[in-house]
Amino acid sequence: MRIGLSMLTLVPGISGGSETYARGLAGALAQRGRLDVTAFVPTVAPDAGEGLPAEVVSEYRAGHGGAARAWALARATAFPAPLRRRYAELDVVHFPFTVPVPRVTARTVVTLHDVQHLDLPALFGAPSHAPATASRDARSEAPFEDRSVARLQFPLRDLHATSSMSSGAVTARG
Repeated sequence: MRIGLSMLTLVPGISGGSETYARGLAGALAQRGRLDVTAFVPTVAPDAGEGLPAEVVSEYRAGHGGAARAWALARATAFPAPLRRRYAELDVVHFPFTVPVPRVTARTVVTLHDVQHLDLPALFGAPSHAPATASRDARSEAPFEDRSVARLQFPLRDLHATSSMSSGAVTARG
């Protein structure tokens, strides 16, 4: 089974605890070496695979500023074909960040770190609204993810309220 770890929305120093989680997961997978996992990393974080075989995805126009991040996400959502080709041979794709980009035909797992940007979007700057909107849209077009993993219990409340995913498709790990 070929597995992809899609880390495209990672921005070093900005992704906070999500970055720590994703890099830790990649490092643990590399250290165990039991699975065929490839990390798909953005140009702004070519080392994010932490020892996994990695593909730097130049088709995703990652950036450090809020506007650049919003533009990259919007472009990837509007024109997903170049990105999807990278994922075509995979059986499963894990998105360790809340925004699953690009949409793929493989089975998917999405880790939900928190949903504050959905519950309180006014607390986030205008460029941050694009990821929040994409995440909310992904949840409303159910079922998008085959499985979601929430690191804490509170994201589950929002997910169950806004998605038609069955409760069995959501797991809390913390």
